[in-house]
Amino acid sequence: MARRPLNHGVERTALVDGASPVIQRIEEIPAEFTDIVAEIAADLDGLYGTSAGDDYRARAPKLVEALIAQPAVCAMGAFDAKGRMGGLILGHVLDGLGRIALLHVREPCRGLGWEGALLRSLVPVLKAQPLEGVLFDCLPACPLDIAGAMTDLGFTRVPRLFMTASLDAPALQSGATAFTLPLEAHEFAQAGQVLAAAYENHPGRFLDRDVRTPADAERFIGFVSEGMYGSVRPAYLRRLTQGGVAAGLILGARAAPGVGFVLHVAVAPRFQGQGVGAALMRELAAVFQNDGLHKMALGVTVGNPARRLYERLGFESVREVDSYAWWRDVDSPG
Repeated sequence: MARRPLNHGVERTALVDGASPVIQRIEEIPAEFTDIVAEIAADLDGLYGTSAGDDYRARAPKLVEALIAQPAVCAMGAFDAKGRMGGLILGHVLDGLGRIALLHVREPCRGLGWEGALLRSLVPVLKAQPLEGVLFDCLPACPLDIAGAMTDLGFTRVPRLFMTASLDAPALQSGATAFTLPLEAHEFAQAGQVLAAAYENHPGRFLDRDVRTPADAERFIGFVSEGMYGSVRPAYLRRLTQGGVAAGLILGARAAPGVGFVLHVAVAPRFQGQGVGAALMRELAAVFQNDGLHKMALGVTVGNPARRLYERLGFESVREVDSYAWWRDVDSPG
């Protein structure tokens, strides 16, 4: 897919002349943010389609401006010797958990160590607060060389894959109907038990505080239902019951125009290997398609056996993504 021409604004020769970027906390959006928006939107054009990129172009300036104004959000920019911003990082703390929500380095500035400088400036600010841990699990829109910086900062790397499938994929539309039902608020507690149990030995559990206990999982489901992880309708949270027992659940949201995202699919241990996960995926796909969406996306930890299920359903890996986690009182996996 052809990408739109970008106006980078920063000349590489000018950047190379500076020994290293100047990192400053920002409280308003610099002029060069329009170039960052253009680069991220062009990446979304390729991932999801031009409607997703156009939506980001329209919403991003006001969204980021509102985020920067929040006390819980820390925004830092990387500037060259002439005061032009070549990189941006956003972090925030919510409910005792720090997240790096955005890290982007403009194309002329890449390969110069700017992303590491941004991380080394932001992470100590987050760690200084009373929180359980810090996660970097966003989907970067540019190549990032951050492994060394994250290791130095005490993070553990968790390799993941970003996968997508067309909702027209035959494997997503085949199979017997399982008659899943929307998950109702009074069922969140039971669903939290299923979600926590399903992730007890999950290879990606180190990344996700929200599934450590049934109470954490119940709270997370509530957040999803409130739209904190994307636009959501009640039908995007679904459960499957067999013999009066909760067998599994799936949580989805609209990630971008035309694109539904699978936040979690969980099958109770006693029902694993019986097609419950596939049934949940197919029925959420049908709901997405009925809403006019055309694509389904998800993230999966490398080594997770569920990857084989997703591939059978027509999902393809479109990007390798390294996520990172630092927990104050938890040992790294392995």
